[in-house]
Amino acid sequence: MNFSLDQLEAFSASAEAGSFSAAARKLGKAQSAVSMAISNLEIDLGLELFDRAGKYPVLTLTGEMFLREAETILSRCRAMQTKAATLAETMESRVRLAVSESLPNIAFKDGVLLKNFKARFPETELEILSGSLNDVWDMIERDRIDFGVMMPTEILLDRWKSRSDFRIVGKMNFIPVAHPKHGLGKAGLDISALDLILQIEVTSRGGEHETQLPVFSSRVWWVENEYLIRDFLRQGMGWGILPEHLIRDDLHAGRLEQVQVDMGEAILSAPILMAWSKDRPLGRAGDWLFSAMKGYYSLSMAN
Repeated sequence: MNFSLDQLEAFSASAEAGSFSAAARKLGKAQSAVSMAISNLEIDLGLELFDRAGKYPVLTLTGEMFLREAETILSRCRAMQTKAATLAETMESRVRLAVSESLPNIAFKDGVLLKNFKARFPETELEILSGSLNDVWDMIERDRIDFGVMMPTEILLDRWKSRSDFRIVGKMNFIPVAHPKHGLGKAGLDISALDLILQIEVTSRGGEHETQLPVFSSRVWWVENEYLIRDFLRQGMGWGILPEHLIRDDLHAGRLEQVQVDMGEAILSAPILMAWSKDRPLGRAGDWLFSAMKGYYSLSMAN
């Protein structure tokens, strides 16, 4: 079996147009070329695809069955050609990004951004990962992602200034919270009230504990997922410092309460950065997605 795409196109066009001459006009070829292509296809397949007894060729039952296969092959070839043309225009075949688990789902929540990306870049695959603390930085360093959205610590920021480009696109606030049973919602408590109560803090997947958030308790648990930390605090296991958006509903419902302790110069906020490697500039699709996501975070900070 040794048929060609030209033969399949002639076969498909003839079946759709209803005659070899009409197919030839559609394909911009001579009728003899179309007739010859179909005859050679029938010889190569060992099948009779058209009944030529009447004025116009009619698909045989075998021809109808093979037409479905031919259309599938041609459709896949057209998709391959489109993807090749996309890549030839320096379009990425895939865009990879990661978003810190701590951040609110601003960019993807309503689905508009992703629908627009799909419409603009239908042949580009999208991969979205998540991580905590410096996990996103490490993914950039290992070429696991093209860009990331995160909240870096001062240590990590100094480490990465020479190796990556980044933009500050917003700021996120944190609130110290605990279960009401601990009585930490009373005004005027001294900082020593936190010392003997378990503090649950976030850690990275690699085990690093660097964080801009303060540690005041002598007893600390390290957990990489802030949603899990929230669940622990709801169960009364201790206190912790969590993103405001994550515990807003719990504060309103009374499941958690804000810790009323003066933390001095402790900074309960962090910048939101979007970063990428200096050695790997973004392509067209990645650059569009980066700019669109930056707009979401910038708009949220303006409100």
